[in-house]
Amino acid sequence: MDNYIFLVLLFALYIGLYKYDWQQMERKSFIWGIVLGSPSLYLIILFLYHPAWPSPGDCLEWIYGSPSDAIVAFFASISGS
Repeated sequence: MDNYIFLVLLFALYIGLYKYDWQQMERKSFIWGIVLGSPSLYLIILFLYHPAWPSPGDCLEWIYGSPSDAIVAFFASISGS
């Protein structure tokens, strides 16, 4: 519950401070602000719910895991260990 209260206060402060700036922003700047701020939605979901989503490390392991294991096995066979 304290996580929700923290985020509500954080967003209320953010909206209160930048409300007038948003009204004076050009459309292109506003869209870029949304695009660059959208990763915070992912972090908010992680902060609140702790889902079992794949992390960037899991994605790299999925892509590079078997090739790197093959390279390690190759060098281990050459060295004789």
